[in-house]
Amino acid sequence: MRRGPDLSSGRFKIIDMRNESTIETPELFTPENLIAESPVGTHAREFVRWCFSLGDSFRNSPDATNLQSWLKKGKLKVSKAEEAEILIEARRLFMKKIEQHVRRATAVTASAATAAASDTAPEVVGTPAAAAAAAAAGSPK
Repeated sequence: MRRGPDLSSGRFKIIDMRNESTIETPELFTPENLIAESPVGTHAREFVRWCFSLGDSFRNSPDATNLQSWLKKGKLKVSKAEEAEILIEARRLFMKKIEQHVRRATAVTASAATAAASDTAPEVVGTPAAAAAAAAAGSPK
């Protein structure tokens, strides 16, 4: 007769999950998540994507005029109430996207500054990098 594994042995460890509830878990039913899955959220995402598109059709802000021209271009029909909801969600998404771009630009600038600082840092005599630089220059160590 076969038996299953002995769960009380030292080979299997049961993890205490009581402390895991202190980590903040995301809410499933927040207004942002509910709107994002609705047609209003879909229209808002597409509108923001259109606002950020490059080239001749670039638009710089999610305002009512741009929304109406985007709706006309896409031949979409929405009510005035839905337009207002789309604008609110589009502005939230637009600001989120701007923040992402700023964070990326800041990270690139910081890494470029770090690289420039390391290129201009004085060489310490006796280090392998100083020895290699001296050998490349043809001077004695």
